Order: sequence, then C-alpha cells, then structure tokens
Amino acid sequence: MQMGKITFQVIVFMLSHFLLQAENGKESESNRPIIIKFKSQIPVSSLRQNNLPNPRSRSQAFNFIAYEKPLADPKIVNQSRIKYGINQIHYYNNTSKLTSKEIVAQLRKDPLVEYALIQPLFKVNEVPNDALWSDQSVYMNALDFPEAWDVVKSEDGNVVIAVVDDAVDWTHEDLKDNIWNNPSEIADNGIDDDNNGFVDDVVGWNFTNNSNNPTLSGVSHGTTTSTTASAATNNSIGIAGAAWNAKVMAITAKCTDSEYICYTGEGVIYAAENGADIINASYGSVYEEITIPEQDAAYALSEDIYGYATSLGTLVVSSAGNSGLDSDYTLHLPAAVKEVLSVGGVQGPDPNLVYTSSAYGISVDVYSPSTQVRTGTIGNAYTSSWGTSFGSPIAAGIAALTKTKFPNYTPAELQAKLRISTTPLSGTGQWVGKLGKGRINALLAVSETSSPSMQIHTVRLYDNGDDQFYNGETVFVEATFINYLNDANNVTIGLSSDIENISILSDDYSAAFVAKNDTVKHVFSFTPNLSTINQEALLLFTIKADLYNDRFVKEIMLNPPPILNHDTGITQASITETGNIGFTEFSGSYGQGFVYNGKNFLFEGGLLVATSPTKVSDALRAEGDGRNADFSAQDNTSMKIYYNKDQITKEIGITSITDKSALNSNNVNISQYTYADSNNSFDDFVIFKYKISSVDNSFLSDLYAGLFFDWDLNDDATDYAGFDSERLMGYVTNFQNNPNELIGVMILSDNYGESAMNHRSIDNPSEIYGGDSGDGFTSSEKFQFLSGGLRTGSLLATDVSTISSVGPLFINKGDTAEVAFAIIGGNNTEDFLNNADSAKYLWNTKISPNPNKAPSFTNSVEPYYKIISVEKLEIDFVAVDPDNDQLKYSIIDPIDIAEIDEVNGKFIFVPKIEFDGQFQFRVLVSDGQISAVQEFIVIVEKALYSVSNSYKNPFNPINEKTRVDFQLPEDTNLEITIYNILGQQVKSLASKQYSPGKYSFYWNGRDQLGGLVSSGVYFISFQSSFDTTIKKVAVVR
Repeated sequence: MQMGKITFQVIVFMLSHFLLQAENGKESESNRPIIIKFKSQIPVSSLRQNNLPNPRSRSQAFNFIAYEKPLADPKIVNQSRIKYGINQIHYYNNTSKLTSKEIVAQLRKDPLVEYALIQPLFKVNEVPNDALWSDQSVYMNALDFPEAWDVVKSEDGNVVIAVVDDAVDWTHEDLKDNIWNNPSEIADNGIDDDNNGFVDDVVGWNFTNNSNNPTLSGVSHGTTTSTTASAATNNSIGIAGAAWNAKVMAITAKCTDSEYICYTGEGVIYAAENGADIINASYGSVYEEITIPEQDAAYALSEDIYGYATSLGTLVVSSAGNSGLDSDYTLHLPAAVKEVLSVGGVQGPDPNLVYTSSAYGISVDVYSPSTQVRTGTIGNAYTSSWGTSFGSPIAAGIAALTKTKFPNYTPAELQAKLRISTTPLSGTGQWVGKLGKGRINALLAVSETSSPSMQIHTVRLYDNGDDQFYNGETVFVEATFINYLNDANNVTIGLSSDIENISILSDDYSAAFVAKNDTVKHVFSFTPNLSTINQEALLLFTIKADLYNDRFVKEIMLNPPPILNHDTGITQASITETGNIGFTEFSGSYGQGFVYNGKNFLFEGGLLVATSPTKVSDALRAEGDGRNADFSAQDNTSMKIYYNKDQITKEIGITSITDKSALNSNNVNISQYTYADSNNSFDDFVIFKYKISSVDNSFLSDLYAGLFFDWDLNDDATDYAGFDSERLMGYVTNFQNNPNELIGVMILSDNYGESAMNHRSIDNPSEIYGGDSGDGFTSSEKFQFLSGGLRTGSLLATDVSTISSVGPLFINKGDTAEVAFAIIGGNNTEDFLNNADSAKYLWNTKISPNPNKAPSFTNSVEPYYKIISVEKLEIDFVAVDPDNDQLKYSIIDPIDIAEIDEVNGKFIFVPKIEFDGQFQFRVLVSDGQISAVQEFIVIVEKALYSVSNSYKNPFNPINEKTRVDFQLPEDTNLEITIYNILGQQVKSLASKQYSPGKYSFYWNGRDQLGGLVSSGVYFISFQSSFDTTIKKVAVVR
C-alpha cells in the first residue's frame, strides 16, 4: 500500500463549529507509532529481537519497524486482559523510508496479526468562547441537579471519575480538594509502592512526558472538563461540579508534539486498573472515506480498550463529538463502542434546541447541555465553554451520583439506568426522531425506578451464502438483548428500516415476561429490493414493555458492488460494473485484486477514458483525498461470466458500463469483454477488450482509452519498471536483475499504428503524490499520462504505477472502436515473455483473428490554403482501406462552416463575408471502427474591393496577354473598358452584375472589332458602385 492512496481520514472534532481533519500527511503519519494486535500473546523479549514464530511465513514489513513497547504493562496480568487481548497489543516505530500506511497494509496480511493501524489521533471536543459567562444554575436546574443533590452527593461515597484528556491542572483552587489520591502509593519516594507499573503516581499519570504530574503548561481542556464533572462544591468559591465532590483521577494523554490526544488507550487502561468507576472521554475521531480494513481495525482497537475497561467495572462516558454528522451512519470513536455511554449536546434548558454542531442519531445515548457551560480553567480562572466536551462530564457527574446511590451497579446496569433517566427531545428538521433517549436528568438517575432497561447485546447478520446481501435475498438478523434493572412485562421487539424498499419478513419478538438480567434471542429476517448499489441502511430495533420503550440501530451495507472473479488456476482477477479492475477501490475493499501464483500484486486498477485534461472518466483516486465514480452499469444490463463449452476461452466476462452520469462526461458507452482460460498455455494472463461508442450517436473526437494499475510486488513497494517496445508491453518486476515476480500490461490493439500507442511508467512518490503540488491524482495528470506516447519505460527501486492506452481515437457517428490489453504474470523473464507471446497468439488467432486495419488517405493536402471570404475552396479527399471496408468521410472540426460528401470525400468551404483569420480543419475517414485524420489550415482574408496592376506590362499582343485581378466584397454592377491615350474607347470588356468574390480578366491587345491595337499606352477603367479605378498598360509590337 502506498502513500496517498488511502486517506485515513481521522476527522476530529474542532475548536470551532466545523470539522478539522487530523494531521494525516506523509510526515505526521510516519512519525506516529504503528499499533499491532497479535492473534496470540508473544513474549516482549521475542518482539524486541524480532524473533517471531515461523519466520519464513512472516511479512517483510517486520524488517521495517522496530519494537517500542506494549500498550499495557506486561507485569500486570488478569483474566480480563487475557479475554480482551490487551496483552497482545503493542507499539512499533517505522524505521524505514516506507510510509506507515504501506507497512500497515503488509502487516494486515501476516497470519500472526489480528489487526494493525497507525496510532489514532483524537481531538478534544471543545468549542471555546472566551467572552461569554452565564448563570450556571440555568442548565443545572434544567437537569434537576439541586433535587438530585438532595438525594445523594458523591462525597457520600468513594466514587472516582478518571478524566483522560490533554492535561489537568490538579492544583486549581476549585479542583485540588477533589483530586484522587492513590491510597497505595507513597508520594515522592521514587518507588512503585503498589506495583502497578508507575512510580509515585499519587494523583494520576502524565503519559505525554511519562511523569507523575498530570499538568502541562498552557494546556487547559482537561482542567475545564474535570471542573465540569467534579469541581469542589459548596466551598464558597468557583463553580459547582456535577458530581458534588467525586474524586478526580487526572490522566494526561496529549501528544508530545501536537494538540491531538494520542495516549487514550494507555490512559483508559490505567484508569480502569487503578479503580476508576467512571472515565470521562471528551475526545473523539470521525472515520470517513477509509477502507473497510482500516475502519474495522480502528473499531476493533477501541472495542478492545474500552471493553477491557468495562470488564474491570468502569463505565466510560464519551462526548459524541462536534461533527454535526448523523452518528447512525458515521463512525465516531470511542462513542460508537457499545459499552460506552455516548453524549450529544443541547443548548441550555430548552428541551428541543439541539446544539447544532453536535453529532446526533439514535445511536447517541443521551444529550446534555453543551453551550455556555461554566468551567474552571488554568491559572485558577473560570470561563464559559462550548462543545459536547462539556456535555460529557456533566453526564459523567450524573453517573458518579448514580454510582454513589447504587454502588452495586455494574457498568452495564449503570449505562442502562442513565439511558432511562432522560426527558424526551423532539427536535426539528434533521434531528426529528434522531435524539437518542433524550436529555439526561440527574434526579431521575438517582431515583428508584421500577422500569426495566433492555439493551441490545449482539447483532449477527447472515444469509444462505456469502453474507453479501443483495436484492431478493433473505437476510437473517440474529439479535440478543439483556434486560437490566427490573423485570419486564409484555415485551415486544420489532424490526424496521429507514429504507423503504426493505421488506421485513419475520414476526416481532414477544414475551409476557422477561426477568431481570435475562438474555433473549430472536432471529428476524428481511429482503432488500433497492435501486442502487452499495446502499447504506439502518436496521431499527424497537423495544416496548410496560413502563418502558427504547430503540437501537445497526448500520448495514446492502447491494455491495457486484464483483465477479476470473480464475485460471494460477491467475485470478476481479471485474466490476464500475470500470475498476481487481478491487472496487483500493486493496482491502471488495475484490480479489490481480493474483498470480497465490499472491495479489495489485493495489488499485481500472479503466480511464479521456478526451481532454478536464474530461477524464474513471473510478480511481482523484484530486486531494477524493475518488471518482464516473462509470456505472448501463440500463437493463448485468455483469456475467459465461462458461459455455464451445467458447474461445473457458471464461468470458461481459459487462456494459457508461459515463453518462459523470460530471464531465465523455458521453461513452463501453462494453467490456474479459477472457481467461485454464489451459496451461493460456492461464498466466487475462485479456480485457473494450468496445467504445457514443451514448447519443454523436461524434467522439481525440479519445484515449487505457488501463491504470498501481502495482505492489515487493512488500516495501519498491519495484522496478520497464517497457518492451517489440511487444508494446510495460512491465513491473520485484528485482532489477533476475526477477522472480513479473507483471505486465500489453497493448493488443496494435492495428491502430504506433502513433496511437501510449505507455507511461509512473513514479508514484514524485508524479502522483508529489505531482501538481502533491494534490492527489489530478485529471490533468491522468490525461498527460494517457496521451503522452511511449514514454518513461524504466524506473528503479520506487513505488510504481503504469498506464497503457490507445489513442487518439476518432469515433464517427454510429461507429464503435475496439481496444484490448492483456494483463500477464510470470515467474522469471523467459517465462514472462513466453506468457506474453501466448497472450498475443490467443488474441491474434482466436479472439481477434482478422483485426481491422486502419484506412489511410492517398491524396496530397497542402498544410495551408489562403482564400478571401466568400471565395470557395474545394478539395477532393481520397482514402483507401486495406480491408476493403466501405469508407465514410466527415469533418471533425469545425463542423458547422464547411461540408464534405461522406461518400466521395469532396470538401467544400465557402467562408462567409465576415470571416477573417485562420481555420484549422480536420477531416476524418472511417471504416466503421478505425479512423484516419488529415489536418490543414485555411487562412481567410476578409474580402475588400481591390484591383491589381496589370501583368504583363508592357506586353506584346502578338503572343502575350495582360491580366488584372480584382475582388469584390459584395454584389455590384461592374464595367471594364479599354481607352487609348486620347481618351477614345478601344474596347468594352465587361458590363454586368458581379457577385462577391475574387476574379481575373485578360486583354489580348485587340480592339472592339478584333484588330490588333498599335503600340502605345492604354488605360483600363474599372467602374463599379464602389469607385472608378484606372490601371495603365503599355502595348509594344
């Protein structure tokens, strides 16, 4: 996997109302550690020495990283760590020139590795405003805090809230009395008294500088969230914390060199292992536009860490974030982890006024005030703060009160209690029905209740096949629910969806009675009937019982992009309905890639069609972090692989795509044919043939069609590229000398002539990642590579992509052009070249035994013609076709000022009188598939009235004539008369109406009667509506 190919968009919640993308460029990612979870525990000593089991099966990526440390201290072992695999998670550093993304991609393929990812960055969910102060009692009263404090105060118990944040000023005047004190640690004696792996951690720990002082100069967010949760209350100064004097464990997790929070995993594990009852996590990341493996790895790491904390008796409360996005469809971590209580934001006491920057959704558990929240800050100061960062510690404070009131609650029971301790929010606009259980209420949370609280536990989807859920299939949903707090009576659980075209097939679950702590399981079923592919949808579980109702959602993907796989035995390749080859996006998305001898060599591949730098159609990476999606299946077509007995090859794939819906469409329909065979002579390649025509029967000019591939032969993506001019084949190898892995793309459509062949070996670091100021793979770059001829064949030790194309093509109205390529593998140079020759042989003898040859012009055309406006230009074009196909002539451009007979090739151009300048014409001749073009320029001078001097002058009328040229810009009556020196008329040459144009006349020296005039000087008079012009001529006999 290469730098820039996938943007791991850790989009984080900003210090404003908008989104901030985390630092994910080349430099910042390579500086961040790589996190690996192994499938089983491996001793740290073995990891340090890179002494891993089965070394021959290990990924080469382990040679490019150095072991740093475990996520958690290996000296501490408990069953929960073993269950959640915390002891199997380790940090590594990138010690190579490779990007961390490339290394992670290789690590994921290693059988030892459960998941691998670059250390996630988290941003505090704060939207500060340093000018506004408001009465704290406004929102506190709205949540019934005074009444709740009458019931219970955290100081009545021993509840500890751990604040994992950027830093905490634990000496703040309104916080110091509530700071947790580690009862098993003796301060400043330099000894780890409690053997927890941290020396003198009396008030918490600073993972930023690995010290026991959680304070960092100038860093304030953790102080604001800590005081929100549990500032010293009833002490006559400052503010009242929500928990009324719960203890605060201060944990600093800020990155060393940025504003982001890096050490959340270490902080959460420390808090849980040191007895925190509640963890406040006012941070998060939004995961968008990343591959399925990246998203899965990010969620798995969060599930391991926060699930582990829960197993130790700790409830994690997390802000939902200030993304303003629907969390039902967008992964927010850690808020999305099911064991975590996620908190969205409302504005003050208004029950329907949502904090507009808050993430929202049914999956957000509760909502809490997140604007103008009075907080303490560094320097014993106070401020008002905005953001779900401050809704979360309010909820954490309520959780502390509830834990104090109900000390035996497990984290699951505490989470369940808080979810039912709410007042409904109706919301408006996008928030209708999307505000979870409602606004959290302190009094309800600390009050006794007879209500049950049924929580969803697991959801498993499956079908009777591949667990890819397509239209018409029956999809089964096995869901389990746990009933907490109290017995439930008259329980029903129903399934629905936010997508209309999903038909629910199963009955609801129903039971007259579900006891407290019982687990119920029910299998629902549905069938989709959708009009789009890759459709996200929500499954909505609605629970109803006496005194209780609730909802839970599960996001699912339906109608994933259709993928079909060719398999020759030694070669496998996936085809799609979107122009992609190998994968629907990058390696790790849907598809097998291009596999040769059991190994995938492809990172990304696909078709490109272009007519200009601004009109490039593809489904590949694009500018910045974007991705194009220009191709789609043609209406009423479907992709198939045929296996008929008498076929040319064992497998023939056919799919029909179009770019007509693209933003800058080239207006093409494309039929793709793929050929794969298991015969030993033909099993090392797959042939791709494309038939291209216009969507609306219009003319297609200057069209290029080609294939782009990003190859990764070596684990470090350091490969070698070359070009075989004899075979028109670009290739990539794993070694410069004696390679044993070779992949090539051969142009089979050589019948267009060498001038239409194009190939480019691309140096990804400089030409894609670094090209155009590093702004991704731009349309102009794609067109440049497609249309550049046969260039840049050789590259050494770099990350390589290739483009092979045919063009320019000129496709006449109603015609179809055909281009073809072979994708070839080999185990050594000789084997590879033999395989290429076999592909060419199969193409020439079986698939395209009589390839159509291009017609050619036989007439000679001048590069320039010069005429005046209104003068007619006629050219007879003549072409021949080697196949004796019927030819058709047409004008490519300009098409509206001239005409050509499509059968005999006569070209006629009569410029209008106002024309003046150069006109470049291109005339095309086509045999129905292949075309030839002739170009020429016509220089048009605007017609003016003029009369030239005579020539020859003097002249001898016995054997010579004199000529006078003149041009007329418009209709006029013209008289041309010869006079002698005495002014006597000698002869009238013309007296008639002339049209605009250019003319010449000749005088042979004879008079009106036909006799020769004598030697002397004569005058030629041109009399018109413009003026009278006299030209002098001498006769010499």
